[in-house]
Amino acid sequence: MPSLSSSSLASPFYSPSISYYTINLERSQDRRLRQQRQIASLVTSPLYTFRHHFIKAIDGKTIDLSQHIPSHTNLKPGELGLYLTTLEKVLPIAIQNTNQITVIFEDDVNLHPNTPKIFQETIASAPEDWDILYFGCNQTHFSNPIGLVSTKKSETYSYELCPPSSLAPTTSQGWSRVVSKRCITGNWAYALNPKGAQKILRRLLPIKEPIDVAIDSLIEQGVIKGYCATPELISLHSDDESTIRSSSISASNNTSSFPWLPLIILAVPLFVLFCSRSSKRKI
Repeated sequence: MPSLSSSSLASPFYSPSISYYTINLERSQDRRLRQQRQIASLVTSPLYTFRHHFIKAIDGKTIDLSQHIPSHTNLKPGELGLYLTTLEKVLPIAIQNTNQITVIFEDDVNLHPNTPKIFQETIASAPEDWDILYFGCNQTHFSNPIGLVSTKKSETYSYELCPPSSLAPTTSQGWSRVVSKRCITGNWAYALNPKGAQKILRRLLPIKEPIDVAIDSLIEQGVIKGYCATPELISLHSDDESTIRSSSISASNNTSSFPWLPLIILAVPLFVLFCSRSSKRKI
């Protein structure tokens, strides 16, 4: 198995050993099936393999918030679930994958049929000092002349996800260095090596913000080095409702389990007032 040393990463003949994973909620079986169909259609070979596993995501709607986040922190259920999934499952897997590269997908990505070859060659050309690699930073290129990205249009944004000032050029063709968390790198497709995963894992507690923002903050602080594939190699399904960006939750004020509670609280004083007036009429 090849080593992940700087010398091997710099070699033009280096072929990284990659394991692929898709994060999927147990209740999102339709997404799981679609991902399985995409994987079945991938072009593979002895050189360009695609070892894949699903990671069962932690569902933020089913956990006790007070056990995980400070009372002043507001996170959406999906954001908290993804944070815990990364903390408790993704990063430990990447650390255990010694001398391997771990690629993580969210379950709403479009996979090009040549994904094994494209990712193998792109990762092999990455800068030597990388800790995390992003394959879908900008979400602005939905197709290009050489067919790296699905032609299906993804989300439309009214601003640049990664403005030029948040990225720096590198000597590695196809890669830009992230220098500011103004670049919304996203966690829908990225790669980790064991060294980078260990650095990130040591800095993720306490939970204060969404996981992609927390990791971007580590990049901005110089704790880890992150790079974006340019142009991006992955896009998202545009017709999927996000399982991450749902209603906000608060550790100090969680009424999601009791949706009628605010109405009940509002109705109590009105009921008391009504009873009081009724009693006066009788008198």
